[in-house]
Amino acid sequence: MFVSQQRSGTSILSLTIRVSLGLVVLIGVVANECQALQKQRATAVVKKGAGTAAKIFAKGGGGESSNSYTSPVVGKYLFYGGSSFAAASDDAAIATDKTALDDGDDATNANYSSYVHGINGVFIDIQSINGEVDADDFEFRVGNDDSPEDWPLAPAPTITTDFGGGVGGSDRVKLVWPNGSIAKTWLQIRVRGNTTTRVADDEIFYFGNAVGEALDSASNARVNLIDVGLARANQSGFGSVPIDSAYDFNRDGRVNLVDVGLARANQSGFSSVELISPVTPALQEIGFNRGVNFGNMLEAPNEGDWGLTVEERFFNRVVEAGFDHVRLPISWTTHASQNAPYTVDSTYFDRIDWCIEQALDRGLKLIVNVHHYNELNDDPVAEEARALAIWNQIATRYQAEPGTVYFEVLNEPHGAFDANPQLWDDYLSAALAVIRTTNPTRKVLVGPLGYNSIGQLPNFDPPVDDNLIASVHYYSPFLFTHQGATWVGDPPPPTGVEWVNDRLGFASEWQSWSWDTTITPKIGAVEIEYTGAWAGLRFRSPAPVSDVNSFSFTVDKAMTLNIIWRAPDETELGNEVINTSAGTQTYTVDFGANVTVIDIGIQNLTANPVAPYDLTTAELSGPSGSLTLIETEEEAVNNSFAFAALWSQTFNIPIHLGEFGAYEPGDINSRVRWTTTVREAAEANNIPFSYWEFGAGFGIFNPSADQWRLQLLQSLIPEFAN
Repeated sequence: MFVSQQRSGTSILSLTIRVSLGLVVLIGVVANECQALQKQRATAVVKKGAGTAAKIFAKGGGGESSNSYTSPVVGKYLFYGGSSFAAASDDAAIATDKTALDDGDDATNANYSSYVHGINGVFIDIQSINGEVDADDFEFRVGNDDSPEDWPLAPAPTITTDFGGGVGGSDRVKLVWPNGSIAKTWLQIRVRGNTTTRVADDEIFYFGNAVGEALDSASNARVNLIDVGLARANQSGFGSVPIDSAYDFNRDGRVNLVDVGLARANQSGFSSVELISPVTPALQEIGFNRGVNFGNMLEAPNEGDWGLTVEERFFNRVVEAGFDHVRLPISWTTHASQNAPYTVDSTYFDRIDWCIEQALDRGLKLIVNVHHYNELNDDPVAEEARALAIWNQIATRYQAEPGTVYFEVLNEPHGAFDANPQLWDDYLSAALAVIRTTNPTRKVLVGPLGYNSIGQLPNFDPPVDDNLIASVHYYSPFLFTHQGATWVGDPPPPTGVEWVNDRLGFASEWQSWSWDTTITPKIGAVEIEYTGAWAGLRFRSPAPVSDVNSFSFTVDKAMTLNIIWRAPDETELGNEVINTSAGTQTYTVDFGANVTVIDIGIQNLTANPVAPYDLTTAELSGPSGSLTLIETEEEAVNNSFAFAALWSQTFNIPIHLGEFGAYEPGDINSRVRWTTTVREAAEANNIPFSYWEFGAGFGIFNPSADQWRLQLLQSLIPEFAN
């Protein structure tokens, strides 16, 4: 079997994988340590009886903020569809004495009706809806206890929108159910937070129904002979009663023997409607799907230094395109003092406040991160106090924001963290402890080392926390995605590199540690040219590969080669000289035992350069199967994300693709093919993404022309129509 091991040597993540025909298949077992970790990380569910603290926990904690969120939902009304009060309009049939029960509160008789037709009409007034709402913008459940997450789905209503027809000129959404389809129960309504409703966090509320209940008790909703007697005693004769009459069960404007009969016929016995105290646990999902980074803006030393500033129109454009979240890279360190208490400039905080407000006003989710913290990557020990103080200020200021504002601890940890991974573990735990003091349930993004490389997931052992999201970045192959990037090196990576789906290259996340060797991907083979004496082709794994006993490869040229395999500590485990023959043939090297390797080398064992040859297969084998080291460029992408999904399932931590993109000097058709393939691989594995980036060198938008770069945008949002 092939086992990715935790860097400490303890098998926290023991995954057995087989790569065959571009598919990653789980064929092994998960170690006991991982199973225990899964239990620790299992999502906590808040039930009734946990008391007030539990309700605060479910709602995301208390505290004050300078930028508190105000919901655009300004009205929630029950109305009696089909009643005599609705003869003029359904607006005239609003139950004036009924109010919605908010999630986390205790029900009273003000939250349920006694209408014979049950709940057949609800109005929701929302400020500035972005287009027509439909069933995808809501969820409806019915039940009669304090665990609404276990309730079945309710019948779907008919949904219409009256723009400007709500209170204060808001937009009135009308929900209508068939008579009697929701009766003698509670209805949960979830208004989904998205860019159509412009609601930030999902808004959840309830209405109940107990046919024939005369509101005789504040402690229960039982329908019994008391209700029958009250209806009989309060008959109105030829007079009329108002809509809030407690005894007019059919809402015809009179109380008579019909209402008495309704109370008698609907006595509840031992199965009455309960006065619930519902608490809905937060959905254990990331909460967004497609997003974009506002790069080259706030992560510059000063906003505008790199050519872009955050503009209100950018948020509008993001919504227009169909994205649902924005990742906001921020350079806090250039706006925080160097000395204790490391105060962040108040004007800069105000600017971030404005960005959060712009996103929330449009129903966008927002990721607030710490970006380009070079001092921390260079010396985590010396810089920790300042870094934690900055996070304490961020967390405290935004503690009252809705759950649709996410935190990301640090973008692309590297440097000293890579050299000593324990430093990253220690800092991550310390930063989370600071954040959790004021934000106990906020979703926080954390990522592996190596600049958040997706290939470093096997080495990533996150802290135990029920509200983490693993953030990974994908820029492979780097020489394609960063061709011409002057900040990468001097000289920069050469331009003219294309990306072709069915061309062979290094397998997913296997890195080239080759020397004096030119590697050229082709359809059907990888062309290898040794440009110097003793040159070598070297495959490097991001994590140790265990239980390997042989290596086979196929070449088409007569050469003298030295096959070398190394242990994770760089020790050379063995080598074997192979004299190949002309013509395409496969050669196998037997390691003699099951070993753990970190890389495989194919070295030119002569003092002369070697003309190009084709490498058509390269494969490690062991008792449980085989692992290919070369595959098509599309297979490499798909396998990277399949493995990431497997990691996510094992640790029960969702994954977010925080960055991916290809720089503009690249061929536009290659960029579109690559971007489409990455997006499709992420979505096939239920991994949401934020593209890098909006309007600069990787960008999908041209700010100066105020228009989309349509091919790139449609590679991310294929349904977008210009």
